[in-house]
Amino acid sequence: MAAGGRELEEFLLEDDLDVGDFRKAAVVIEQRVTADVESEDTDRMAAGDIEDKADDDLAAHVLSWFYGDITGAFILNEDAGGDADDKQCYETHLLVNPIPFTKFGQAGDWLHCSATGTCKEMCEDTGDTGDNEPIFVKACFNLYKRYGLQLFTRAARRETYQDCVVFYYITHRIKRDGAQMDTRADWALLTQFERYEWEHQTILGKWNCLTLYGCDTEECPERKALEALREKRVRGVRDPVVEKRLEDWGAKPKACSTCESSSYCSAACQRAHWLVHKPECLKNRKFSKRS
Repeated sequence: MAAGGRELEEFLLEDDLDVGDFRKAAVVIEQRVTADVESEDTDRMAAGDIEDKADDDLAAHVLSWFYGDITGAFILNEDAGGDADDKQCYETHLLVNPIPFTKFGQAGDWLHCSATGTCKEMCEDTGDTGDNEPIFVKACFNLYKRYGLQLFTRAARRETYQDCVVFYYITHRIKRDGAQMDTRADWALLTQFERYEWEHQTILGKWNCLTLYGCDTEECPERKALEALREKRVRGVRDPVVEKRLEDWGAKPKACSTCESSSYCSAACQRAHWLVHKPECLKNRKFSKRS
């Protein structure tokens, strides 16, 4: 340490960390895919494959251990001038003190890791699909009641396509209503999450979800017209009129008021689908009464 002197300090504090060219390329590709509103699953899978290969770049991984060892030695090294114990205590404080201000020490990151992961897994693994929403709503409400709006605001700020957009939805709806820490009787606003999820999709996501969202009537004329327009799309070419038509159609659907298990873009489509939907509707109605 004594021999290294100024050169060692410059190496640790001023030189950029060498993370490896392959890993840098993987990060750049992932950022491009995330920023591209027309990126598809194949693009994301290709970026993921490159990231997996980049993880095999062990030179950068091994170098990180060297950085850690040398930084620890540099900070804890005794200094001939001044009180060594005081200096060591002070420099250790400088090392440890910033930790609470990083994302790893904040409740926001706990929300990001746990609520968007653990809660989601709990919903997927617990009971019927009808049980999922109440579990997730209760978890979100308890987080809000205990910690306030800040956690949801934090999660919304760093949202990516992988995150649960319900956090973005919650924070903006509650802010709009001017609420802070009050217990909300109308927490049922989360039941509108599926509709919001459509609104929050990229234009490519909406086209991809066209056959899975919006209207359960197989012969829905508007959906068939939009499917025909989708086949004519050319990647990178945008048509505002067609996109507006798609967005308007996706914003229309309403769930069956009796069972809430099917949705329709119009009363005409609901009437046309009634004979098919009736058995399921009656079954769900009986189940709801028993519950």
